Amino acid sequence: MRFHRMSCAMAATISALLAACGGPSPSAFAEGSSATPEAASALLPEGTYACSLYSGGMLMGFGDIEVDGARYRGPGYDGDFPDGWNNYNMSAEGAVVWGGKLGGLDSDGNKVVSSVLTTGDNGEIFIRNIVMTGGGGNQTVDCRLGG
Repeated sequence: MRFHRMSCAMAATISALLAACGGPSPSAFAEGSSATPEAASALLPEGTYACSLYSGGMLMGFGDIEVDGARYRGPGYDGDFPDGWNNYNMSAEGAVVWGGKLGGLDSDGNKVVSSVLTTGDNGEIFIRNIVMTGGGGNQTVDCRLGG
């Protein structure tokens, strides 16, 4: 398979289309960069989200994500967030695009393939993350507001 560089005209067209549709610039999601807060059309409710997953019939803690405006940090444990603050974008429909690292959710071959803000039947607010593991399986990691 042969890869070609994107021409300046093609890049300008893609940027114009994203701008016309209210989307972020392509550089907002370039590797190593952060999503821009001004591109967000909605924001996550602020606070601390306690993350967990079921594995082998057991509920396992996966740290906390802190959200402040259009930025987040974590998951982290005991208030330690080694990756610092990053920005995110969220669509009006609740799909979240993280602009930086997500601890163990996106390391060691793992990749977050979907993050959606959800409200449970009891009014509980959480972010449902679908993570493709390095082995090719899927894990659901829920991060509940207020833990």
